[in-house]
Amino acid sequence: MMETSNPKVWRNEWRMIQKFRKKPIVIEAIQFEYYHKIIVTLKKFVGANMGTVTKSNNSGAKATFAILTLEGYVFATEGDWIIKGINGEFYPCKPDIFKKTYDNIEGQDKHRCPTCGKIYSSQYKNYICNECKKNKKLMKEKK
Repeated sequence: MMETSNPKVWRNEWRMIQKFRKKPIVIEAIQFEYYHKIIVTLKKFVGANMGTVTKSNNSGAKATFAILTLEGYVFATEGDWIIKGINGEFYPCKPDIFKKTYDNIEGQDKHRCPTCGKIYSSQYKNYICNECKKNKKLMKEKK
């Protein structure tokens, strides 16, 4: 048991563990996906802090790139969110942590059409976009 009559001991014990709440700040972020348009957008977003994107030919391999952070170079993996911090710094964040930490403030979630790769807004994931639906319908009509 710690002696609490000594003020120095009590102060050190109090400073050990405290609870904090993250401030409600708005950040910019983009999810790293292995699509040409996304990579071009990432290069514009991150600038000189972004290394070359590489992907192994092995099936199931994920693309990666090095990103210069305040702590030095860190590898981002396909699916990671690339965040621009409040001081203009960049860093990757795993999708599960990102989902627990941030909310989308721009309305509906945006998803990628599995057929053409275009981004669309919808409450449904993995559905094809309206343009692909029309093209699919036209293809059926031609048969």
